[in-house]
Amino acid sequence: MKPIDRIHAATEQAAKDQDLVALRQLRTTWKNLLRTVVGPDRARAKRELADCLWDIQALSGRDADQRETLLAYRDYLLSAPAGGADARSAARLRELEDAMSERR
Repeated sequence: MKPIDRIHAATEQAAKDQDLVALRQLRTTWKNLLRTVVGPDRARAKRELADCLWDIQALSGRDADQRETLLAYRDYLLSAPAGGADARSAARLRELEDAMSERR
């Protein structure tokens, strides 16, 4: 199993357990992984980081967490290869943009 797969499994488990502390630790792990991966794994790591942040902001409800998640989804969607961005990520980005604009 590749490191990216192990981190993904840990992230899914932490989200399932609603373990905010573990998710915040995994956020750092995803960011560190992004410094070392290239190609398709880099795009996947960006999406996985955004998904991890999505779980964090859902549990915490903090504006700062929402902003960080919004930026992560924007980064992923803007850097995804042509046709490589998934619809769920785009929908989450729109949802976050709407929520942030309603607060202003």
